[in-house]
Amino acid sequence: MTPINLVCPFPNFSQITSQLSSAEPESNLRRRVLPSRELCHPIRRWPQEPTKDIVIRTTNPDAIQISLAVTQGWQNLKHDHILNYSQVIHDCRTPVFIQPVCNNGNIVDYYIRAYSQDQLPITLREAAQGLQFLHSQGITHGRVHGSNILMDDEGHAKITDFGLYPIVNPLAGDIRDPFLWWKAPEQLIPTDGPEILHGSFEADVYSFGLTIIEVCTSRRPFADIQHPIRFLMELSNNVEFAMTIPKPARIPEDLWSTFRLCCAGKPEMRPCFAGLVFFLLSQDKTTSAGVTSTM
Repeated sequence: MTPINLVCPFPNFSQITSQLSSAEPESNLRRRVLPSRELCHPIRRWPQEPTKDIVIRTTNPDAIQISLAVTQGWQNLKHDHILNYSQVIHDCRTPVFIQPVCNNGNIVDYYIRAYSQDQLPITLREAAQGLQFLHSQGITHGRVHGSNILMDDEGHAKITDFGLYPIVNPLAGDIRDPFLWWKAPEQLIPTDGPEILHGSFEADVYSFGLTIIEVCTSRRPFADIQHPIRFLMELSNNVEFAMTIPKPARIPEDLWSTFRLCCAGKPEMRPCFAGLVFFLLSQDKTTSAGVTSTM
């Protein structure tokens, strides 16, 4: 078959052909529940009950060394809306990150089961507060999407799987990366600014905007586009391609405004999470005042 010619920063992009349309994207993280007795010789143990592990599959030969350096201060991370790792194990072939279980699942599944979406703006504000905290600690999440926002037993949002990008480097520069649909333009195509393959604060904001669409539609962003190459072509023609997403029927107006703020094509035009939290709080207060005045 004739290769599809498209200027793109991916190092192996010239070798990609339309035969990849049948390729199934492979997950980068594999989760399984483990009893504590099966965990052998953890190097770093933190005071939480470990009930789930995330096994990192990576070809990065320096994963252990990077993980030891990056995770040094993570045991001190405490916030109501992040789910910290209870253990990091380094005496295995690849790093292992242990997390508690959230029985309510992720935010998308939670609101599929929910009787009402009235609390969705509050839930997404909680997620934004968790990401604001991580950024304040200098931590880029790197893979913000619905599966990485879990719901605890009280129905509050918890950001999970944060900070793994420099350790795992999963499928960077590869169209088989299932996270491609949430990535910012500067991570995928040549732009006027610097090329960002491994995430940034601004890219986290962009991904959060597309997560709003994901939660409100129960589908991944750009779900009407099947092949990632077509998506990249559309994005290369228009860095504001996210603005062409039609407004979901069930999305509250404040969340629609938040999505459009987050998904500006130029990174410098996107708000920080502190600004997003302030905006969502102000919208919540306006709504509450409106309800009170009608009673």
